[in-house]
Amino acid sequence: MVSGLPILKKIGTTHHLKHKENLTANKLPLSKENKVKKQCAFPVTKQNPKENKQTKRNKQTLLLHIEGKFSQFYFNQILQLFPEKLRPEHRIGFKAYDGVNNLFNLAYQVLFWKCYSALIKSKVEPYLGFLHSLQFGKPSLVCDFQELYRPLMDDFVIQFGMSLKMRDFKKFYVIEHGLRKYPRLYLNHEQNIKFRNAIYDYFKSIVAIPRIKVGKKQEFETLINEEALLFAEYLRDELKDWNPRIPIL
Repeated sequence: MVSGLPILKKIGTTHHLKHKENLTANKLPLSKENKVKKQCAFPVTKQNPKENKQTKRNKQTLLLHIEGKFSQFYFNQILQLFPEKLRPEHRIGFKAYDGVNNLFNLAYQVLFWKCYSALIKSKVEPYLGFLHSLQFGKPSLVCDFQELYRPLMDDFVIQFGMSLKMRDFKKFYVIEHGLRKYPRLYLNHEQNIKFRNAIYDYFKSIVAIPRIKVGKKQEFETLINEEALLFAEYLRDELKDWNPRIPIL
């Protein structure tokens, strides 16, 4: 995404994480063999030892189907909040052509790398997970972990996008199937800078949630790092329960 590169660069998440080297250097206490079962299950449920792999796969497929249906209903309501001329018909993730969907994609990408960084710092294997582990060739646990904060990013994009006009977007033409050019809408240079600064400040927002050790308040980004640390302690049986703290921004 052309307009997203400066944002990711400013926040400091564009660097390539040498995954294997980092995990080896930090002596990751979570091994794939010993902890994968615990990371791939909801903490509030118990696995049935008599349940075969096909049954588990069917349940996972059903859960993904339910998630997709509710996500479609959710975004049908959310998109109504945007100006009519900018409003897309439905939510599109990968390779979206309209400006609003690309705003969501960019915000989610920033959140993704924030969560990736937080899990790496907590010495947790980001390529394990529950829901996305068999569906996508990317860090599955990050995909699961960032779901905690997606509604906050939705709120940010809505607030930023409600005042946008068509002139705030620029067309970039791409060739599909080698036949014709399709325009994709991204923020122009001026709005791109505003978006970059706004989302940077958003992660620096102060939330009224006490820190683990000292302090009654903290930054949103710090909270993500703390939750990743608590989650890692739960996986290592160092913490009995883990109840994520979700801020209101």
